[in-house]
Amino acid sequence: MLLADKQTYVYDPKSDTWTKKADMPNIRSSSSTAVVDGKIYIFGGFDARTRTSFPTYVYDPKTAPSMPKPIGSGTSAAVIGKKIYVIGGLDYTGDIYKNAKNNYCYDTETETWTKKQNIPVSSLKFATAVVDGKIYAIGGRNDAGSPPTQSHLINGTIYMYDPRTDTWTLKKDMQNLKLEGTSATVLNGKIYIIGGNVSDGQGTTSTQVYNPSDNSIKDFKPLKNARTNASTVTIGNNLYVIGGAKDRNRASPLKSVEMYTLDESTPETPTTPESTPDQSSGDRALLVITMTNGLEKEFDLSMDEVNDFISWYDQKDAGSGSSKYAIDKHDNNKGPFSSRKDYVIFNNILTFEVNEYSSK
Repeated sequence: MLLADKQTYVYDPKSDTWTKKADMPNIRSSSSTAVVDGKIYIFGGFDARTRTSFPTYVYDPKTAPSMPKPIGSGTSAAVIGKKIYVIGGLDYTGDIYKNAKNNYCYDTETETWTKKQNIPVSSLKFATAVVDGKIYAIGGRNDAGSPPTQSHLINGTIYMYDPRTDTWTLKKDMQNLKLEGTSATVLNGKIYIIGGNVSDGQGTTSTQVYNPSDNSIKDFKPLKNARTNASTVTIGNNLYVIGGAKDRNRASPLKSVEMYTLDESTPETPTTPESTPDQSSGDRALLVITMTNGLEKEFDLSMDEVNDFISWYDQKDAGSGSSKYAIDKHDNNKGPFSSRKDYVIFNNILTFEVNEYSSK
């Protein structure tokens, strides 16, 4: 039996405690969620009895326009700026299940939906992550038959969606381990692919790291417990994996939370932004940051340092990464200090400019 619920809990990692919050208006299962401006948006799903078209709910609370058509289980949602992209899932027509390649964009400012280019492969129970303003759709399965439990074909692919061109590109085929029900989170420009289940439906402890900058994937430290359909989030340098189940059918649900801290002494290299025709006219630059209070901060940096700052800013603007960034003050290091760094807070930045020059 598929179980559904409408409860809401918030987890505080500082105190390691859970707090009960307001229930959703409807019981839902297999919905997808996204966060914009501190508000949680809930899309699609079903109540385990009927495949009705639910409104889009916002945990603020207020309601938003429903999706253009009913979409059931298995969607995934990704945020770029003020827009939410709801991708994949299953379409329902009466008792008929149909694989979906949906890609709908919800603008939280205008409260409108727009149809976008379909994902190339029918997919549900996959993960999405955003790096440098692009969406990466990872794993998932293609259900065949009606009902879909008759056959499962795990995709095992990584597709990239570019909203600027409204196009999809196949980036990687995960030949070694194809996964559905996996989850993903971003840290330092890399995507951590955590848990999921393989073709036999059993959860896995496997974790992998995908680097969009060079299209590479490698194994990472495994989980303590095999999990599928878990939730994953990054806070600072900590990766949190919450709940899930030991198998696809959720016969053995998990209540535990696992945390992994990335070693700050060996930081990973941030993704370098895409080059443009007018980029890299010199090897150094003056980075001028204007704060929301009108204060200007000026830093004389190498272009590598500037690109690292821009990469951090783009990731945070897309909804992931640390809220602060440390900039080395270099020649401004005055006094008996081994080093001096200026920490800028993302929410306090109004604008910034880059004035390149050559030191040669």
